[in-house]
Amino acid sequence: MRARGASAGWSRAALAAGAALALCWPARPAHAEGLSGSLSTDYTRTWGTATDQSGRAESTGNDALTERLLFSLDRRLWPALAFSAAGLLEQDFANSALGGSLTDSTARAANLNTALALSGPLFNATVGWVHRLSSSGGLAGASTLILDGESLLLGWRPSGLPPVALRLENTWTRDPTRTGTDTQVRSALLTTSFSPARAVSLSYSLSATNPVDNLAQSQLWTVTQSLHGGVTGKLFTGQTTVSANVDLSDQRSKVGALGGGATRTTQVLPQGGLSLVEAFPATPELDVLAGNPALVDGSTTAAVGLNLGFGPALAGDLALRDAGAQLLDAAAAVNLLYLWVDRRLPDAVAQALAAGFAVYQSDDNQRWTQVALAGPVRFGTFDNRFELPIATTAARNLKLVARALGTAVTTDRQLGDIFVTELQLFLVEALSSGQEWQARSSGAAQLAARTPLGKDLAHDVTLLLRSPLGGPGPNTWQLGNGLTFSRKLNRIWLAGARASRQDFDQGQGHRGETQVGASLSVTPLPTTSESLTWSARWADANGGMTFTQGVSLFARAQLYRGVGVQAGYGFTAGSEPTGLSTRSTNVTAGLSVEPNPQLSLSGTYGHSGTRSFGAGRPETRSAGDNLSAAISFRPFAALFASAGLTWLSSTERSNTLASFSVGASPFRDGDLQVAINYSETLQDGLRTRILSPGLRWNLGTPVALLTVTYARSSTDSEVLHSTVNTFNASLQLRL
Repeated sequence: MRARGASAGWSRAALAAGAALALCWPARPAHAEGLSGSLSTDYTRTWGTATDQSGRAESTGNDALTERLLFSLDRRLWPALAFSAAGLLEQDFANSALGGSLTDSTARAANLNTALALSGPLFNATVGWVHRLSSSGGLAGASTLILDGESLLLGWRPSGLPPVALRLENTWTRDPTRTGTDTQVRSALLTTSFSPARAVSLSYSLSATNPVDNLAQSQLWTVTQSLHGGVTGKLFTGQTTVSANVDLSDQRSKVGALGGGATRTTQVLPQGGLSLVEAFPATPELDVLAGNPALVDGSTTAAVGLNLGFGPALAGDLALRDAGAQLLDAAAAVNLLYLWVDRRLPDAVAQALAAGFAVYQSDDNQRWTQVALAGPVRFGTFDNRFELPIATTAARNLKLVARALGTAVTTDRQLGDIFVTELQLFLVEALSSGQEWQARSSGAAQLAARTPLGKDLAHDVTLLLRSPLGGPGPNTWQLGNGLTFSRKLNRIWLAGARASRQDFDQGQGHRGETQVGASLSVTPLPTTSESLTWSARWADANGGMTFTQGVSLFARAQLYRGVGVQAGYGFTAGSEPTGLSTRSTNVTAGLSVEPNPQLSLSGTYGHSGTRSFGAGRPETRSAGDNLSAAISFRPFAALFASAGLTWLSSTERSNTLASFSVGASPFRDGDLQVAINYSETLQDGLRTRILSPGLRWNLGTPVALLTVTYARSSTDSEVLHSTVNTFNASLQLRL
């Protein structure tokens, strides 16, 4: 590799930095001082050829080297004073050959976080400093970004009084020449909370931010105050449970600018998260997402069950991934989405994922309409997130549809799993310069109560009021009433019913929705169960009434030990104010057999059909079938084999997906582990084979770990034959 010489210098600098840090402390065992770290080197070589139907062949090659030093230090200087530091030094070198051309690229990153913390029973304080540097160079040129940040956290916990916390931050992001990026953000946050009684809670926050763009010569001041009050209790001799919450917010902003370009970014907080892996026959335009609170809980590091890596594709999972949010107010506007993932992504991988993104909106979480992107999708320089600008949209539900990576993009084992961690929504508004302070106030009140009306019947009511308090935007309200019935008829029979009415005005006039449903289930034996469910929904829409109703039947049985069957049937009918009517049918069946712990077999069948008619339109029909079978065999712990076959057929097309894999690990429990995997996929006449042997060796456990893998992937179709080979070796040293 031509960039290898530069690599050595950076490695020496990284090691010198770690050594200097270690020498700053007395010569004791590292673990006693809380000093730890790791040094790793990862090398990947990829090469292959592609031959088209004319016989013209083109070869490609790529070399990538990554060197990474991680270290952390924690030391208590005095009983109440502690120092901590964590750092990362990383460099990536790559060159690629396509035909007769050769290109080189480099990337470096350096992160250092330090904190000095003073803690006590009455007072605590933490001073922090962060420095981040990210640089890259390649065919498109060289770029460097530097971020420096200082923070101060003060806490006061007086006895008998509300605790108070104050956080001050200052960050500065720029390039070395300060010609492409030069921004500073100063912020302050004051919070306090108080509970005068067990059932009463009060909290207040005051925040101020001052972002300054030195290149656009503009800055923005924003001051926000928020007050929350909540109370819970019981009424009517303890029979009715009541909760009430009040939220008041006041935001004031002012632009001070010598030039233009100032914007205000406001986060739009959703009511809940939604997600789905679109299993057949779901489509992005017609599917129902399930609740996923972790998707919008504010944590950008915890996985939420959506994998965008190439691992699912290797297992034959080609389904789309949906990450969505349900908004509190359907009139709230959104024009920017952040999709967070759990790791840094190479540029080529980030671009491949971004190319498959699409955004949709819906008012009922059933029918979705695509929203246009308003600019290119970016992956953060310092943050592990995709930033998607979209056309300004106001809807009850928003979702981002993503396609997982294919093996043609990368076979880097570290990218087999790329988990989504968070979805955030924002509204970015352009502000004119020289204006006075702008005020935006809002208030919200929520009242909820639940009252048992007997042993099996209960009533619940919810009232939600929102007001801009004289500012722009409509007053909105929502009132819901519901009755829930549940009774165990005898040892095996259970009956349930639910009726609810919702009236609301989200700025588009009064609308209403009524839902009723009933269910009956029976469990004659612990190994068998059946259920019958009926539901109906009436909703105001476009000056008329939308009506849908459906019935479903599901049964399962464990016939013998290791033999299970299940079957389901569903029918849905609906009509719209335009006179359009739809009828949908869905049938599923499944069989699983496990004659012994070493062998398992399974098969499933699904059919769906839809018919639409009326409204002066010609009748349309669509249908789809899904048949799949799988077998897995593990004669002993070191050997595993599996095979699967899936046939998909719809009105427009049919498709066959076949896969086979085998794995062996003869030294599974020792320091040396060997594994061999093979998979084969056939889809739309495109055959893909992947052979992947691997070796993992603990060198002087647990100090060093060596991993070596090789993968060979071949793809054959009528117009193209390609072969890709990937060799990877990584060495990790624990310091």
